[in-house]
Amino acid sequence: MSRSYYNKHACLLRNFVFYLFAGLISVLFMPSIANAQHNSGNAQIVDSLFILASSGDTKDRDFVEPSKQAIIEMGAAAIPQMLTKLETHDAREMHAIVDIFKGIGETAVESLTTRIYSQDSFIRRLAIRCLGEIKSEKAVGALAAIKDHDDFRTRSKVMTALGMIGSPDGSYTVMQGLSDPDDLVATAAAVACGKIKAGIKPNVLVKALSHPYYGVRHSAANSLAELGEIAVNPLLDYVQSQPTILGLGYVVQAMGRVDSPDVVPTLTLMLTSIDWSIRANSAEALGNFKSQKTVNTLKQALKNEKHPLVIYKIKLSLDKLQTD
Repeated sequence: MSRSYYNKHACLLRNFVFYLFAGLISVLFMPSIANAQHNSGNAQIVDSLFILASSGDTKDRDFVEPSKQAIIEMGAAAIPQMLTKLETHDAREMHAIVDIFKGIGETAVESLTTRIYSQDSFIRRLAIRCLGEIKSEKAVGALAAIKDHDDFRTRSKVMTALGMIGSPDGSYTVMQGLSDPDDLVATAAAVACGKIKAGIKPNVLVKALSHPYYGVRHSAANSLAELGEIAVNPLLDYVQSQPTILGLGYVVQAMGRVDSPDVVPTLTLMLTSIDWSIRANSAEALGNFKSQKTVNTLKQALKNEKHPLVIYKIKLSLDKLQTD
């Protein structure tokens, strides 16, 4: 056969192979192309909705909440593009981001935990904040892993988030946070203890009542009150150990809120303290224990009291006890 015949058929064969290969390529990669287009479409939708969701313009106010809800309804499809928003420094956008991730819920936890290791402090802290609002126990381990971060704001956010989640799995971490060298972190940890409750040892909070920073002392007292009955004996032991006046005032406040009659004798004794602030706190605390005996105790204290604030607190408690 002639050379032209072979050339003609060789050309036909090459064309066949080319089109076959092209067809296979299109079949193999068509889903990826479609997914890419779909993802791009989702990103554009999220971007356009987020502009409205985070808008502060009066003309957009009726679209803010519906736009947030629309993104939330997208669920997992919205997460990749929403993660790109975490780098914002704008307070209004941050608020919208938190609302949206909170609405999406646990579906977003895994993606958000990858961002808490970011070198960008805004991304890191905002991701932690979102996890706290979602309140999923799945985030506790990741948050605990960065409790010793160099940035004190990050450590503070971790304590706050663990408190919001409220899982006993975070109790050890927040109790450790009470010893943090930064006052704001220790304060956040003290608050978190009262929110978690389960697994929190009252003794560590009692110790925090002598912390040099008032925010820690005040928050520890509130958390002890939240713990309730299990805090009574540690509080009484603290009083009997002759603590400093600094911590004693917060002990009195906590005892007034633990709802246990076991603290009444100690509060009654402290009505005779040489420190007027202790007497005032004791008088106020006794107003939470309704009984004729308590009324008589306060009336007797009123006869001998000279300090105007203590007198005011005694009268306030008497009015409360006699009218409830």
